[in-house]
Amino acid sequence: MMLPSLQIPSENWRRFLAETSESMGAALTLEDTALFEAYALELLVWNRKINITAITDPAAIAVKHFVDSLVPAAYIPENAAVLDIGSGGGFPGIPLGIHRPDLRITLVDSSRKRVNFQRAVLRKIRLDHVTGIEAKLAEVVLQDEFRESFDVVISRAFTSFEQWMIQAIPLVKRAGRLIAMVGAIERDAVREFRARCADAIDTIDVVSYSLPIASAMEKRHLVVAFRK
Repeated sequence: MMLPSLQIPSENWRRFLAETSESMGAALTLEDTALFEAYALELLVWNRKINITAITDPAAIAVKHFVDSLVPAAYIPENAAVLDIGSGGGFPGIPLGIHRPDLRITLVDSSRKRVNFQRAVLRKIRLDHVTGIEAKLAEVVLQDEFRESFDVVISRAFTSFEQWMIQAIPLVKRAGRLIAMVGAIERDAVREFRARCADAIDTIDVVSYSLPIASAMEKRHLVVAFRK
């Protein structure tokens, strides 16, 4: 599928988002698409002031930010407490919060400006079960209130999944999971991480998928690590 030419706001954009999401296994309601539209508008307004994303085409926002963020939903248990590390523009945490109101989601980012953006979006679309905090991962790990407090820790804003997973393990409950959203993945790196963290990690699943547009057909992966 080639990227269509779309405008935000528009019924065509909302329909495109719904159809593309459904093709990836995430069915959205009319209310969901309206919230995503408000989110996209806020993203474009704020992006003129601060650098949140290089992706500003309406169709690309729908697929590369929103639909991609919804892919992990199938691997997150019901009523889970979720920590999104390095959430930047709110991805994947805010899209997951729109699609899954059963989740309790905490967004963590070290940039005050981006956290302010996240909070503005959350106020605008009234997403009370999602919160944003300004902090580095190393700071969060040292806080007792966060240690072993989350069913799922997820991130897509990093270069090495091994590095952040090793840091994040203390934040995950026993039998919880860590989810890394990555592009290319080296299977050797997964095996080495599993061996290095054998005392804490039980099993690791690698899930391959492709976003349904021609400009984003490169393989993407979820690395899902289950804590002992």
